[in-house]
Amino acid sequence: MVEGRITDGRRIAQLLASEIEGHEGGELGALSVVDAAPDAAGGARAYDVADGEGVLARVFVGEEEARLEFARGDEAVRSATFGDRDDIVVHTDGERTVLEVGSGAAVKPATRALAAAAA
Repeated sequence: MVEGRITDGRRIAQLLASEIEGHEGGELGALSVVDAAPDAAGGARAYDVADGEGVLARVFVGEEEARLEFARGDEAVRSATFGDRDDIVVHTDGERTVLEVGSGAAVKPATRALAAAAA
């Protein structure tokens, strides 16, 4: 049986962390999850995504999405294409680029944006 669409922000953030940590090589190999707050909820920061240069993005948990606020690589993230997906949105929030991931299925495209920002 197929499970329903995952739209819980905390679960989406967990899936994203697993995807990042599960790659020892390739474009995600240099990324890691750091400073995790396992009980994060309600808009709180869950963890940071780092590479050899420091923090690349901060991940926050919303009720129905995970939100990545990029510390750098903004242009690459804004240039990323996600097709006609309605479960992943890129916008600018003040001075930073934000990627909203609204389903478990949008985690893989979000990792491509992280890889592009780190490149």
